[in-house]
Amino acid sequence: MLLKRFFRERVSFVSYPKSGRTWLRAMLGSYFSLKYEGDSAGTFPDVRELSDKNGLPKIKFTHDGASMQASLSYKDLRSGHRDYRKNKVVFVGRDVRDTLVSAYFQATKRVNVYEGSVSDFLRSDTYGADKILSFYQLWHSACNEPRAFLYTSYELMHEDARRELTRVLNFMGVEVDDDLVGKSVDACSFNNMKKMEKSGEGTSSAFRPADTKDEESYKARKGKVGTYTENLSEEDIDYISKRASAYGIDLYDPWNGQKSH
Repeated sequence: MLLKRFFRERVSFVSYPKSGRTWLRAMLGSYFSLKYEGDSAGTFPDVRELSDKNGLPKIKFTHDGASMQASLSYKDLRSGHRDYRKNKVVFVGRDVRDTLVSAYFQATKRVNVYEGSVSDFLRSDTYGADKILSFYQLWHSACNEPRAFLYTSYELMHEDARRELTRVLNFMGVEVDDDLVGKSVDACSFNNMKKMEKSGEGTSSAFRPADTKDEESYKARKGKVGTYTENLSEEDIDYISKRASAYGIDLYDPWNGQKSH
């Protein structure tokens, strides 16, 4: 038994903060709960605990040095890519502009690490456009380090969440039950996630609003694609576009069309 545990597949879920990983994590938790525990999938179960309990791949969730609490300048951003050589990596991306807006509200409304305007935020060395673009650039240059690599994104999950959850499960080597995939996706719809967070049903302390009366303090904040235009000026959007061009990164699809290797 100890030998089996030692040689379990290892899968790391990597993302820049506020890229939609919580949604994928919730769907995986629901699927594992339904398939292996026979439980209702509506309480945001701990996916790592369920994976360990049922002998599934050992799971790690990481922002790989880009945590907002780290207060690290983009100039000092490093990645421990070599740590992933024996792992499979699922990389979760998102439109850079939407990510920055979501990160701004996370920093100002939930974790309280920043004071200032959204315009100043996205120009910050510690939290702004250069930080997220450097993060993607680092991973572009090292995505061949892991034993296997799969890219998904917030936008791809919005396009077809069942397809993306199935892709991830197959990549992990987990048996896929199409019916349970559908139930898990339905259980983790944005409306259900929002209700769960508002009611406090989620088992994770991270999945709770900082202020139940402030919609911008919710983990499940908008649940939409392309809402950055509601919060960024034309000057802000132009600035991000110019920085992305300097890095050679597509704003909407920061993985530039690649999906796996």
